[in-house]
Amino acid sequence: MAEYKVTCIRSDPEDNDRRIARLGGPGWIKPIEEVISEIENEQHVYWTQVYDLRTEVMVRRHPESNRTYLATVRDIYPHNHLLSLIDCL
Repeated sequence: MAEYKVTCIRSDPEDNDRRIARLGGPGWIKPIEEVISEIENEQHVYWTQVYDLRTEVMVRRHPESNRTYLATVRDIYPHNHLLSLIDCL
């Protein structure tokens, strides 16, 4: 099982549920659907820094649409620390 540090996102302002289209880090960028699948199937671990603490990325369900989306374990809906990351180039 590989671990990926998330340092950037590509946002999707038209998707009100997920709000993120891709996650990225040093040397990689992946579509959100791929990351969700890898987390749900326990293939890989994704994490980021929140207030200088290592914080895992997890799959959650949107309370209204029931769609899956990504957030950190420290987030409480609707706040999402991933949205504060820089834009992936």
